[in-house]
Amino acid sequence: MKRILLATGNKFKLAQMQYVSDYFKIGVRVLPARDIFGSLAKFDKLGKTPKDVALRGAKMIYGKVKRPIVTEETFLEVKSLNNFPGIKTIPFVKTKGRKALLAMMAGEDKRDAVMKSAVTFINVKGEVQTFTHKIEGRIAEEERWNKGPLWVSPEEKDWGGWFNAVFIPKGKKKTLAELTAEQLIQHGYREKTFKKSLEAIKKEPEPEI
Repeated sequence: MKRILLATGNKFKLAQMQYVSDYFKIGVRVLPARDIFGSLAKFDKLGKTPKDVALRGAKMIYGKVKRPIVTEETFLEVKSLNNFPGIKTIPFVKTKGRKALLAMMAGEDKRDAVMKSAVTFINVKGEVQTFTHKIEGRIAEEERWNKGPLWVSPEEKDWGGWFNAVFIPKGKKKTLAELTAEQLIQHGYREKTFKKSLEAIKKEPEPEI
């Protein structure tokens, strides 16, 4: 089985990417880059878009470790909040929580929002590929979720699923956190970028990790 290093401190993002690989039988094992390279696999999250952040981070890490690497960045952009939280999506949900976002939107009728994901893969030669995907939807009036893995639902951890429990995809009535991991293969935001990157990785020669 081929292996790839994902630069993240989030075990559940690792599990999510591995789930996608297993679901589609792509045959790639996803490993935490920090377990091998420590702080060399960390990067500052800077940029105006998820693509900016993922691309900059991957280039920074590849420049230090010279190994194939994958980075991923997610933004939630709420239109009535001038696209906030944007680059602050993950730190906001971990420190303030989804309820803080709902409080900011109390009484707001315009609840349109977009979830965006970008994945950058750099191969052993330093060749770069970036994959992006977004889903449009709206912010719910309250948190709603069902039991599920931590990349889907906050059933076990308050920040589990990030903003899934308050994001309703366009044309749907349920939040992302009310769907199953299998349903999110079709309706989620990271799943498609992970799939495209894994398919690209599968085509590469087996690198030394």
